[in-house]
Amino acid sequence: MSVRLRLTLSYAGFIMLAGALLLAVVWFFLLRYVPDVIYAPGPMSVPNQSDLIRAFVPKVAAMLAFLLMFGLVGVGFSPARCSRP
Repeated sequence: MSVRLRLTLSYAGFIMLAGALLLAVVWFFLLRYVPDVIYAPGPMSVPNQSDLIRAFVPKVAAMLAFLLMFGLVGVGFSPARCSRP
């Protein structure tokens, strides 16, 4: 494996890890204080924990896919510039 490929994969892995940790913290604090069953009087619609999970999971998947593409493509140019003589 070339040095350029190893640097690209390590940078992409670091970006994915940082993004996943950030999303995990948001997920933890978002869902920690929201009960799964909410009793709302009248015709009010209040989102519960399941509603937030259904709304949050597709956004998380899209963001991690974007971070992976950014890490592989965008950061792939950086090791090429650094490894030139």
